[in-house]
Formats: sequence, structure tokens, C-alpha cells
Amino acid sequence: MTYLDELELIHESGDVLYPVKITRKTSGKAAFHLVPPGMNKKDGTIEVMEPSDVISLVIDNGHSVRCSTLVATVVGKSGVKIKRKGLYKISEKSITKYNIKK
Repeated sequence: MTYLDELELIHESGDVLYPVKITRKTSGKAAFHLVPPGMNKKDGTIEVMEPSDVISLVIDNGHSVRCSTLVATVVGKSGVKIKRKGLYKISEKSITKYNIKK
């Protein structure tokens, strides 16, 4: 997995989440997956290659982005620790702040 470490989303638990590149099984293409405001993840997902575009779309345009922690921080259904991952948006209740590293 490739992480975008220039953008940190801080979860209410204190976990630090980073946008992650996802490889599509159908095309083999790796990109950051974002969802525009008002769209659902099934029909509205867009693939973005450039990190600067990801940061702009998430911060300035309110897109959600697929993120993950770098290490296992939550206990999964099987009782084993796993990485926190999902689709996150900076205006969500669970994201308390964000940092942009330059």
C-alpha cells in the first residue's frame, strides 16, 4: 500500500489516518479513491493519481478519501488488532482535525 504522508486526518480516537492508494482488481491501476460531496462510494468514486490533487480535493472541495492507519490500532471481529481504514471526510464528526505536511 502506498500512503500519502503529506496529509494526516486525526480520528476522534487519536488515530492518525493517511490517504492510501488502492489497486483496482479489474484494471490493475493504483490510485487514491475519492468521493465528491453528495455522491455515494459505489457510483461516485473517482481515481486521483497526483498527491497535490488529493489534498486540494479533500481540503478545498470536501471530498471523502479512502484512508488507513499505518499500524493496527483497532480490534477486528476476530479479536485480532487491525488497521483502522475506511472512507473519511474532514467535515465528519469522527475526524477532529487534519495536518498538511510540507
